[in-house]
Amino acid sequence: MVRIVSERLSAFQGKRVVKSFGSARIQAPRMNSLVIREIFSRGKQLIIAFPDFHVRIHFMMYGSWRVDEERPGVTPRLGLDLEDGKLRFYNCSVRIIDGGLTGPAFDPEIDVTGPSWKKDKVIALTLQKPDELICDVLMDQEIYAGVGNMIKNEALFDARIHPMSVVAAIPRDGLSDLAQRTREFALRLYEVEKAGKGFGGIFGIYRKPRCPASGDRVITKNTGERNRVSYFCPKCQVLYR
Repeated sequence: MVRIVSERLSAFQGKRVVKSFGSARIQAPRMNSLVIREIFSRGKQLIIAFPDFHVRIHFMMYGSWRVDEERPGVTPRLGLDLEDGKLRFYNCSVRIIDGGLTGPAFDPEIDVTGPSWKKDKVIALTLQKPDELICDVLMDQEIYAGVGNMIKNEALFDARIHPMSVVAAIPRDGLSDLAQRTREFALRLYEVEKAGKGFGGIFGIYRKPRCPASGDRVITKNTGERNRVSYFCPKCQVLYR
């Protein structure tokens, strides 16, 4: 979870960049001699703030990071040599954003584990997608920033909503319950991962062969326009069409 990465890298706030380099198609030397003002996350994005611009890092599916060590023979997408330590980022998307962070992708009020998260705002944004399937909306980073496939599946199961339900057909209280359960599970996942514990034990439906409530076989199927795998119980989860 990117929030955990940002917290672990927070010790580099206030440090000066001695050398910046990497294979990402950015002007890495812009960071030379500058002081890192802040390191934080917005959903799945890691943000390194400098005085006049931000560096946005998205780890995609297989991204990784290292502190004070290298991956032998691999050029990082972004490498930062600091006055006290080294940061390396691999297999990730890196871009520079001049000025402030604007646009829904950086809105702290939709960051599912953030302190400024607003349920009413998330519901209002969801209702702007009346014809979409709820499994797609939950993965929309401009509505549920930070939600991945594990959280999507668990939240839908906890709210007893079928992943192929159409947004407009879901009752308003159902959308409210789903939003709340999504945040609660995301925070639970964050706490477990932060503690360094295995999180397999917190799953109710994800990668399970049987539904823990009904005992029926869990259906595994790629759903929605995003074609991501969903795990669901057709007996427990209501299909709203």
